Amino acid sequence: MKSVYNLLVVHSLFMLIFLACSKDKEITPVIDYPTALKDTLNQLSARSDNTFFKLHCESIIEVIEGYDDYTSVELDWIKDAYYSFSTVTPFYSSRDISTYLNRNRSFILSWVSPTDGVVSFAYLTPPSNWNPAAEYPLYVSLHGMWEIPASPIKYLTYPYITNPSQTFAFEDGYLLEPWGRGNWWYQGLSETDIWESIDILEDLVSINQKRKYILGHSMGGYGAWHFGIIAPDIWAAIGLSSSAIWYNQSELTQAAITSVKNTPFYFVCGGFDGNLGDNQLVYQSLEAIGNENLSFVIFNGGHVYLTENIENMYLWLKQFEKE
Repeated sequence: MKSVYNLLVVHSLFMLIFLACSKDKEITPVIDYPTALKDTLNQLSARSDNTFFKLHCESIIEVIEGYDDYTSVELDWIKDAYYSFSTVTPFYSSRDISTYLNRNRSFILSWVSPTDGVVSFAYLTPPSNWNPAAEYPLYVSLHGMWEIPASPIKYLTYPYITNPSQTFAFEDGYLLEPWGRGNWWYQGLSETDIWESIDILEDLVSINQKRKYILGHSMGGYGAWHFGIIAPDIWAAIGLSSSAIWYNQSELTQAAITSVKNTPFYFVCGGFDGNLGDNQLVYQSLEAIGNENLSFVIFNGGHVYLTENIENMYLWLKQFEKE
């Protein structure tokens, strides 16, 4: 009996200590980060008098609501985006319209695809010293294959949880970077995504129809070639960065190459890039049929994306207008 009594005393003391500690311990509430982010964006939209910032907030909300089966990793990205939009910072704040007008971060432009009813979206960076009523060139930039676009939530939140942009590239026009449904090589619905993003933007702003450009890196470089040969009358010039131009051999026929005989092309590729040879062959084929507006830059490196290369590409592309 004595041992039982001692056990009861020890148990009682343990419970008293536990209860005493529990009184001083704060219980951390569980935050529903998708809802918290949407609430924050609704508040920011209500306080803003800028039409494009309002559309930006509404677009992020539309994408989040369009993809609600989040993985734990995607929830972490949404959480980081929530803190980015809810925290006041002195520089490059996601809450501040000046961050977007200064081209340090991109707007989000979303739409419900009339093709399949899926919410899609694109990054939109405005021109420097932007006058929304004025007409500007359009630069469509196609991303390469990587893990971020594989998730719409990661691609959505990426610009707000990473370092801000510090480049002058495309500063004279609109830079449109469509999601393209991920890593689909700009085929099928991915191709549709690009055309729809351009249509959505042209419903909002004035685009100089003589100055539309398309460019891309790696998979996006193939995409730029693809859009070039299927719609050669649209583009003033095309930029291919480390292009995976080999992807579809049916688009490297003599007929395909001849279709862009009059389209200016800028190639840039690393000297140690496995794509170098294919890009050189296409360049030589264009040169052989009399395309007089070509440039090929080889840099000391492999299959990498370098801001300096894209800035030099931009400076070359922008000199051309569609006749």
